[in-house]
Amino acid sequence: MISKKNNPDFLCSKDGQEFWVEVKSIDSPKGAQKSAINFDEFRSGVATIKSLGGGFVITTLKMTNRDIKCAVKLIDRVLSEVDLNRDDKARYFVIIPEDPVPNYNEFVRIEYQIINNTGEFVEVLYSVKSQSGKYSRCDLGCDLSLNAKVKVEQVGGGTYHESIVDALDLGLLDNSFRVSVQLMKGEGKFKIFGMMPYEVRRSMNVVTIRNKASDARTQIKSASDQMGEKPGVVIYYQENFACAEENEIISAFYGDLTCQFSIDEKKGSRLFYGCNGFFGECKNTSISAAIYFRNNEKPVLIYNHWAKLPLPQNLLDCKQYVLQDDGSFVIYE
Repeated sequence: MISKKNNPDFLCSKDGQEFWVEVKSIDSPKGAQKSAINFDEFRSGVATIKSLGGGFVITTLKMTNRDIKCAVKLIDRVLSEVDLNRDDKARYFVIIPEDPVPNYNEFVRIEYQIINNTGEFVEVLYSVKSQSGKYSRCDLGCDLSLNAKVKVEQVGGGTYHESIVDALDLGLLDNSFRVSVQLMKGEGKFKIFGMMPYEVRRSMNVVTIRNKASDARTQIKSASDQMGEKPGVVIYYQENFACAEENEIISAFYGDLTCQFSIDEKKGSRLFYGCNGFFGECKNTSISAAIYFRNNEKPVLIYNHWAKLPLPQNLLDCKQYVLQDDGSFVIYE
């Protein structure tokens, strides 16, 4: 380990090849760690449910542990009444409203019919009673248009229709919920397929990777100036609910993912990595490669095509991306 200030963390050697290594940890974005914990709690909670099927959970920032426990109980209650694999006539949701009654012991069942261009279908909400009387759900594959109609059946009898725009006043299509679980068919024992926060935010992984690479470049260049030039490697470690995807990692180093298309339909379109890449023919050549460790998966290694001192290929056991002269990548598993 190197202790000099402004130098990289390690000088490593393998098979006679020495190289500088700077390690960078990427912290969880705000709320990501809490989302991971909540996801585990949901999965643990439904583990005792014996019915078939699954669910996808949408949450908001107001969700609490009590909401999770209550949602699990409601899921179990619905599945005791409904066989998801046999019922093709309705879509079922379990809801914890934005303002549930304090004791969480009062429940409502709301059934309404959607009419749109593809026909009619029924949605059924099972929910803790709302203090304001407002209920909503989040539909993963919502295909409702502004021309669709919502048919509401009143408890005391009678039916009326509302347009989707008017139905917003009913609270059926906004985000006035803490938890919204869409129940789905499934061949195995009930499980949570996934969970997503309703307040989706832009991923900052690409920006973070580039910023930390800039710091590493300074440290590697300092060591090379003082102790001799060697290939430089920056290692990233990220373990959380919102880890960078491989296309984000490549984009950070080789440019923003860009779509090029022509007004001539015969020429089609193409995707490529365009501007703002950290690597370039005349910039940041002191970094030879970047290695990304994510949630105990096999690390991903991105070589710098323009490195002043290239890191030998296959020196390290990683999934490797090698840029070709035509802009494509060869991947070595």
